[in-house]
Amino acid sequence: SMQDADLIMSKLRHIEWGLLKHASEPPAVTNLVETDRIDVVGSSRNGKTIAAATSEGSILLWQTIDWDQVDRSKPLPHPKRIEFGSRISAIAVSHDGKYLATSATDYRTPRGDQNVRYYHVSIWQIGENGLQNPVELDAIHRSEILSIAFSHDDKCIVTSAGDRNAIVWSVSAAEPLFTMKDHSDPIVWCARFSPKAQDVAEDCDEGHARVCNDVVTACNDGRVRVWQAPCIPADAEGVPEAEEIHDFRGHEGPVYAAAFSPDGEFVLSGGYDQRLLRWDIGPGTKKQTDEQLVKSRIKGGQAEVAQWELVGKIESQHAASIRSISVAQQGILTGSNDNTIRVWIPSTDRKGEGVSWGEGIELDKLLRGHGRSVRGCLFSESGEKVLSGASDG
Repeated sequence: SMQDADLIMSKLRHIEWGLLKHASEPPAVTNLVETDRIDVVGSSRNGKTIAAATSEGSILLWQTIDWDQVDRSKPLPHPKRIEFGSRISAIAVSHDGKYLATSATDYRTPRGDQNVRYYHVSIWQIGENGLQNPVELDAIHRSEILSIAFSHDDKCIVTSAGDRNAIVWSVSAAEPLFTMKDHSDPIVWCARFSPKAQDVAEDCDEGHARVCNDVVTACNDGRVRVWQAPCIPADAEGVPEAEEIHDFRGHEGPVYAAAFSPDGEFVLSGGYDQRLLRWDIGPGTKKQTDEQLVKSRIKGGQAEVAQWELVGKIESQHAASIRSISVAQQGILTGSNDNTIRVWIPSTDRKGEGVSWGEGIELDKLLRGHGRSVRGCLFSESGEKVLSGASDG
């Protein structure tokens, strides 16, 4: 009918005006690479050192660049390209920008003509001429390494893999410090350190100390676990296991990403069910023992199953799986298989004295620009820019 035709033309005019308005504005998205398919990205704390791994087995490295001062009307800085020759499954840049950790899968022939898959981690110094002086860590993982992260003091790294394990390593000694083994599904997608400093001698016997902060892991079994570093004696032999202090269950499907809030009092997680959840790990929320769980269930209670809160409104959630989470003082970034990045901003606390990570986090912006799923995203130091990577070269 004529009325329907008028309605359609009106909508088309609105769309045309929107396209013209968008075309007249300066671009909000700057492509650092035009053709490479990016699998993972990493950045130093100040954002001046950036690394990206391509699906073809290369590392792209940008150094000492103040991205907040880059003039997008001029040619962008070109990265150094380092060819690895094997697929890089995870990378991390130290907070001070001095080291790069990489994981790769190689095929080697230690016995005759038999090819053996070799899953290894290397730590490189970042120098003026690129990467140098690599140190290769022991090949303990028995499947592809899926994530790497530095501790906040850059003294340790944590890796997770498709072998039910996450491992914390010493950067200086290049050896494993402890493992996290109690995952009921083989695929441990992500492991991250807490920023909250621990008393190294807290609850430890004399001559023992904890070597790093707590760690959170995200697993294909739909659970989010928090681990406390073991008390390790100075003359320890072997690789001890961490203590699982939280086992959160609330996601409907695999959990692909998890991270601590900047105050270390909460964990943010996301996965297959498209929801960004928040978990309270403050004082008095320690994991219950099996005996306590049984007693609680007999009385009709539940353990840590119902301690999650949805971040933001249900209509603000992603339209596909959340694949990456990055948390900074400025807020939370989530990257998704829906090709978008969402920026979540915390409110000030009730006293108006600072940021509250326990309440009032809402969606602030939805960033579009990628043509495929977003594999990683990070804030710049000022919080005014976001670095992201996706396989849409």
